[in-house]
Amino acid sequence: MADKLSGLLGLARRAGKITCGADAIVRDVLRGRAKVVLFASDAAERTVKNIAAACRESGVESFTVPYDKVLLGRTVGRDETAAAAVCDGDFAAGISDICREITGGIC
Repeated sequence: MADKLSGLLGLARRAGKITCGADAIVRDVLRGRAKVVLFASDAAERTVKNIAAACRESGVESFTVPYDKVLLGRTVGRDETAAAAVCDGDFAAGISDICREITGGIC
């Protein structure tokens, strides 16, 4: 399952549909651009809290994935990232389905 997630995230990255960085993610969530947000398993509590609050306010689904910041960063084309937002409905739908399977439906 993690391979499918990596593959879809890689495609979304190449299509330019990934946002990284807490401020940019919150902005995209609040503007309605972000369709799903992913958190690294070792993301700082403060980062998760701030972004998750914006997600709840805007009705954007979020998941903690089984990737640390280094692996999530590599997957989305960065050195290290604690969170990433997917800004395309089709990619987000596929990624959300995979995340639900991985996490057992827990957001």
